[in-house]
Amino acid sequence: MAKLVLRFEADSWDELMSQLRGVSAEPGAPSAAQDFPSDNGEDTQGEPASEPTPEPAAAAPEPAKAPKTKKVKPAPPPTPEPEPQATEIELPSLEALKTVVTQAVRAAQQKKGPTRILELLPAFKAETGLEYVMNAQNEHRPALYSLLQSAGVETV
Repeated sequence: MAKLVLRFEADSWDELMSQLRGVSAEPGAPSAAQDFPSDNGEDTQGEPASEPTPEPAAAAPEPAKAPKTKKVKPAPPPTPEPEPQATEIELPSLEALKTVVTQAVRAAQQKKGPTRILELLPAFKAETGLEYVMNAQNEHRPALYSLLQSAGVETV
């Protein structure tokens, strides 16, 4: 004996039964009255159905889904063009820079030269961590040179 399982879907029990009767009404097929139970759960021969088939629950309509939007990655920021490299400036010696800075500071304090260096000196000390210019090391040469350039003092 072979077992065959068929699955039918319909919006209502009556619609399902009419579809099944229509399928079995094809030429050469047995009559629907013999093969399918009636709407009351009994077949037409008077035998009780082994198990009444429950009515399928009405399927809830699927909620409308919003169209998916494609995720667009933001364009990467433009890479800045490298600035033209200035040719390295030959920095004066450490001792020469210390001397010029010291002289410029003394002249500014006595109002005998530009005073801009006095305004820039606190930021220079904070940046380099130096308390006294005379304690500067070779690594401080670019900062000393930049201080003099910003203050408008001519270097050696």
